[in-house]
Amino acid sequence: MGFWERIGINYEFVLKYSIRAIEQLYEEWLKLNKAPYYSKLIYCWLPLERMGKRIALSFFSGAMGLDIGLEDSGFDIKMACEIDKHCQATIKLNHPDLPLIGDVRGYNAEQVREISGTVGEEIALVVGGPPCQAFSTAGKRRGLNDERGHVFLDFVQLCIDLNPQYFVIENVRGLLSAPMTHRPHKFRGDDFPDLTDDEKKGGALKFVIEMIKNAGYGVSFNLYDSANYGVPQRRERVILICSRDGQIPPFIPPTHVGYAYQQNPIFHKSLKEWVTFEQAVGEPLTGVQKAARELVQRHRINSLLQLTNPQISGKLAQKANFERLKKCTYGRFPESRLRFYRMLEPGQYWKNLPENLHLEALGNAFYSGGGKTGFYRRIAWVKPSPTLVTSPVQKATDLAHPEKDRPLSIEEYARIQMFRDNWKFSGPTMEVYKQIGNAVPVGLGKKLGEHIIQLLDGKSIKSPKDFRYSRYKNTSHLDLN
Repeated sequence: MGFWERIGINYEFVLKYSIRAIEQLYEEWLKLNKAPYYSKLIYCWLPLERMGKRIALSFFSGAMGLDIGLEDSGFDIKMACEIDKHCQATIKLNHPDLPLIGDVRGYNAEQVREISGTVGEEIALVVGGPPCQAFSTAGKRRGLNDERGHVFLDFVQLCIDLNPQYFVIENVRGLLSAPMTHRPHKFRGDDFPDLTDDEKKGGALKFVIEMIKNAGYGVSFNLYDSANYGVPQRRERVILICSRDGQIPPFIPPTHVGYAYQQNPIFHKSLKEWVTFEQAVGEPLTGVQKAARELVQRHRINSLLQLTNPQISGKLAQKANFERLKKCTYGRFPESRLRFYRMLEPGQYWKNLPENLHLEALGNAFYSGGGKTGFYRRIAWVKPSPTLVTSPVQKATDLAHPEKDRPLSIEEYARIQMFRDNWKFSGPTMEVYKQIGNAVPVGLGKKLGEHIIQLLDGKSIKSPKDFRYSRYKNTSHLDLN
């Protein structure tokens, strides 16, 4: 009989939730209750359960959204890497004992193994989202010509040198079409030579894939919509999954589906509907608090921890949740813009204003191209949130509350990205927005982690046929040929 069984804790719970989540649960419980010495003794034993967990290393960790998801799926994160000082502070607040390095370019594989304590150990997974500005459609798209593009290649090479069983690269949709080298537009046209292969769309991604294949790894990639994995947000990111055995990894099977698909009986029975903004923000318990509720309701816990008592677990969850949500931290819209917001209902934007006010509301932006859907945008209650941006108060990227005359709060941002309610962020308000907006949704990270663990266990995974992972076309490795 194992340790957890001896004290009456169902080991399935330990496997379902990360050790860090359980530790946080106990930390909160110990603060609320005068715990006997044996409860604290049990708490000290918790790290022993990390033994047998698969090792993962995190790069470009940010606020650790992806890492939380991987922890929840069963990985043991041995090291983080982040250069931003505010993100570094956030990591230290939540994982004070986790080894943390800065600029990835300052370390080789041997140094990383030494710092992470993985010398001589098998690394199951390396993950990272290198700087995306070089590939973003919102920038100049200089691709691998950009200094940030070089960081991308340095990271790929480091992954290869570390030789993990799997490594995963996350990036923006622009990576799919970014060139290997960029020719300024003023040097294009009839008076100039045709674009070379390196200057054509998608050249950067093809180069990276060939680099990975030449190292013996099999590669698959797709543009994944986070909403298809239970995240209350339409957030699309390119994810490359690279396997050391040379096999092409299958796509991550979806768990949720959009409303249009619900009309198709093939998907209606097997997949849940997208999670809405209302469900995310209005859900009474999330993260560790939700784990506490499930701990009582679905798992047998020894009474010596007193967690069999719903009143105590409920007190723990409600107290943490109430204290979190009664605080609402957010940026400000100027009065000149609030005037127009007061005319809009949930789910509406500038086009829903009276037509005679369009020019006044948008100013010179009225004459720019595109749909300008980010101007004066109120979130809909009954749909997933649009992609969270680094600032919800910029004119072109507004993310306003469905009914209140303010931008989404930091607490709402965190809920949408599925951070635990007790996760701490460091820095001024706008820096926290940036951290959360740049993060990989926790829910997507968890599904990715579960997917990799299934592959490591040798389980067969079948991706549904004819499923549209994204609203765009030609978004996966299947479209390269």
